[in-house]
Amino acid sequence: MAPPPVLPAWVGKQPPVAGNWTETFRDEFDAPTLDLGRWTVPDKDWASWWGNSSINSARNVLVENGLMKLRAEAGIRPEHAADPKMKDRKYVTGVVTTLDKFRQRYGYFEARVKMPKAMGLWPAFWMMPDRGPGAKDRQSTHQGGNELDIWESLVRFGPYRYNIAVHWDGYGKEHQSIGTERIYAQPDADGWLVTGLLWEPGKLTWYANGQAVGVWANERVATVPGYLMFTLPTGGWGTNGLADDAALPDTLDIDWVRCWQNLEWSQP
Repeated sequence: MAPPPVLPAWVGKQPPVAGNWTETFRDEFDAPTLDLGRWTVPDKDWASWWGNSSINSARNVLVENGLMKLRAEAGIRPEHAADPKMKDRKYVTGVVTTLDKFRQRYGYFEARVKMPKAMGLWPAFWMMPDRGPGAKDRQSTHQGGNELDIWESLVRFGPYRYNIAVHWDGYGKEHQSIGTERIYAQPDADGWLVTGLLWEPGKLTWYANGQAVGVWANERVATVPGYLMFTLPTGGWGTNGLADDAALPDTLDIDWVRCWQNLEWSQP
């Protein structure tokens, strides 16, 4: 096995490029409970993409020992089984977002994470457009909006291989995307990985352990602010939506999340 990575001194302390930066978001998860002033916790059957067979529950978002954990477990609870919309779901998991709490256009977005190992899980750290409360097409990826996948991993990829991507113009016939499933990053000795996205006007740069692993420069880079999400559904492309029940429960662990804004870039 390769030796653990040596991280550049700037990781976790500042963005990777010079500029007039200010920190805009930080959570170390040191409080006994999740800070709901920063995070929104969906507590419903939230999404049905790519064969997802899981239900989101606020009880599966935990804060303990200085970590935020999204917990995936086999079986659904009685309150879920009673809902006809959820009868085909087989797992319960957790989701957190910053919708209605934090959004930002441009900047650097970084988190220290430990990925789950159970086959069939689909952890991700990503952003979606947010034009603000009451806005028409608030979360649309049309007209300057992007889905920004800082990373997403199907456990079946193998250890610490993950995908980076951008999606725009909806998810139907007009859908467009760019990305790769072949990003490899070595965690530290305890399994932790630091991932980040530098979002500049007209340019995106992805980072793993302080090293640039992907760049996309294009006029279609988002101009609409985005909010953060951590998700842990089952499924993903090329799967049947099922997980290895014997390996559950399992968690996506987040040690910290930090964001910065360059004051030279206008903010709506």
